[in-house]
Amino acid sequence: VAFSLQEGLDVATDKVNQGFPLGDWVASFIILQPYEDYGNAALAKIGSPLYRVSLSMRKKESKKILLPVPNTSKQLITIDVDRAISFIRCHEKARESFEEEFCEDGMMTDSMKIVIKESLDESKCAEAKLKSYKVDDVKDAKTHLFCIMLLNKASRLIE
Repeated sequence: VAFSLQEGLDVATDKVNQGFPLGDWVASFIILQPYEDYGNAALAKIGSPLYRVSLSMRKKESKKILLPVPNTSKQLITIDVDRAISFIRCHEKARESFEEEFCEDGMMTDSMKIVIKESLDESKCAEAKLKSYKVDDVKDAKTHLFCIMLLNKASRLIE
């Protein structure tokens, strides 16, 4: 996710230098697209069966065994939620830094207002992505991400 956000920022920087709007939310999806397409193609090739037929050596008859099928939709939701939350927070920090560094006494030029507006618009795109999922799916993804953070912090304490 961090790599896709960084690559999206690089693409957006090039576009801004050419006079185009920021657009780093859409650009952040460019880098992961080939991997997501590859994963979807692999699942399509498998046919995503819910079960496979396995020969039982003991009974010499066909037996249906339920195999775990990776829930790629949940994994993609978690990636998207992580990306959106990180993206929104990065834009909040960037706006704060921008205002501290360039906006003296709260006065902003028209070009500064454009920068802030584009950042807010990009954050709204990320928020819209979060709202496109079911509330429970977003809660599950946030919980999963929170657990990862806790486990990482706990592992540092153990070391």
